[in-house]
Amino acid sequence: MRRPDPYQERARELCLAAGIDPDSRVGEGRGQPAWCLYRDAARKEKLAREADAASSEIAMLRPQEERFKNAPLKVFGEHDAATITQMRNCMAVGNVVSGVICADGHLGYAQPVGGVIAYEKQISISGVGFDIGCGNMAAQLDVRFDDIRATVPTIIRDVAKVISFGIGRKNVEKVEHALFDDSDA
Repeated sequence: MRRPDPYQERARELCLAAGIDPDSRVGEGRGQPAWCLYRDAARKEKLAREADAASSEIAMLRPQEERFKNAPLKVFGEHDAATITQMRNCMAVGNVVSGVICADGHLGYAQPVGGVIAYEKQISISGVGFDIGCGNMAAQLDVRFDDIRATVPTIIRDVAKVISFGIGRKNVEKVEHALFDDSDA
């Protein structure tokens, strides 16, 4: 038995509001019901409501220290308002220094997928890699960024050739490093 679509009811309402019979067929061949074209809008509405509710809950937490309030957020690309709101909600708690939403960012379970938050003395990449097909790529080098700034693209390409990132790829050898066992890292 097929599970009911959690967005169908609202998608049907949006379809009707647009003056279209939700049960009319669209697309090639048998196509699909017209309400399916409004499913994404219904989903975004629900996610925006959830983000607003989370924002209200965050407001009840211990206040963030003044020096961490309004930490800068760098956004690469265009993102829907709910993704930005979710990231700002995440950045409104704790000792946040800055945040980033990468170009492929989108709503996540708690933090946007493709979002990274830098806290005082730590970095949270929990928003990276929770989706199917997402991967993490982090490498600690023994050089300063300013010393390699001009060669970063070449370094990234070389690292990607040698180290496996992404779905379906595997490293030839198991990686063991003290960093992975360091609870303070």
